[in-house]
Amino acid sequence: AIELTEKIIWVIGFTKSENNFTQSWLKLFTENLKAQLQKAYLFENMEHKIQERTQEVHKQAAIIQEQHQDIMHSIRYARRIQQAILPKINITNCPLSFHYVYKPRDVISGDFYWYKNLGDKILFALGDCTGHGVPGAMLSTLSVSILNQLIAEQQKIFSFHVNELLNQFALYFAESMNQTIDHHVKDGLEIGIFQFHLITKELQFAGANMDLWIIRNQQLIEIEGSKQSIEGWNFNFIPYDNYTFQCEPNDFIILFTDGIPDQFGGENDRKFGYKRLREFFIEHLKPKSFPNQLDWLNHVLNEWQSNQPQTDDRLCFVFKVQE
Repeated sequence: AIELTEKIIWVIGFTKSENNFTQSWLKLFTENLKAQLQKAYLFENMEHKIQERTQEVHKQAAIIQEQHQDIMHSIRYARRIQQAILPKINITNCPLSFHYVYKPRDVISGDFYWYKNLGDKILFALGDCTGHGVPGAMLSTLSVSILNQLIAEQQKIFSFHVNELLNQFALYFAESMNQTIDHHVKDGLEIGIFQFHLITKELQFAGANMDLWIIRNQQLIEIEGSKQSIEGWNFNFIPYDNYTFQCEPNDFIILFTDGIPDQFGGENDRKFGYKRLREFFIEHLKPKSFPNQLDWLNHVLNEWQSNQPQTDDRLCFVFKVQE
């Protein structure tokens, strides 16, 4: 198009004309024609580039979609592995009545639980690892593996004081995390462990930045854990304390992660909070209506959350001491 315009100008330039008006008009016409043809050329070239880029975008979108499907397939497979690693706790191997809420924020969770029946006593742990999703799930898997290893190797050592188990767990966790080169990432967890003697109904508890709640006759008793979480590569932690509590029939033993009180929602987009959680347990945990109360807790949390995204993984276990 541009070459054609140049030829027209060249021809006009060599045309003899006595009429200056005609000459000026032709010159203006050719300049205008040249400009229009240039615009047409640029538009055609731009349209061609847009088509090429659109095709490239569709191609990249197809690649991303395929990669996304592969990633989700791997994550769903990881969920099956995580579910297989979590201990099976049911009415056949747990003498206490129990109920729980377990709702990962993503497909897989950084929250975990662990259970061991030792005959005349049971051990139970509930943990909240740094993050959620894949990183949290990897730490939770590591934590369950360490607990299983400790019980298998040194079960007799932990016959009397559950904090010994927690102290050993913190050491093993630090040793495992110390194998990596990057010592600047502060991966860790909060965890609570209790031992319940089925005959004496004595409860021992040790917590790493996690508390245990007891509901007795619709009164809340709070057993505070040590205000110190477990961090990778930290071998200089202060030994965790051991707390003993004498349970009675119809007491409720509660452990939960902070994903429940930290859930945003409500009219003013605030956290659900510990106060509301305390009030819920005090009002609803009654011996005759257990375990339906935790189903109601899940309903209350969903109502509170409404259209807000889930803040964190949620995990809560409630055990009822038998009469």
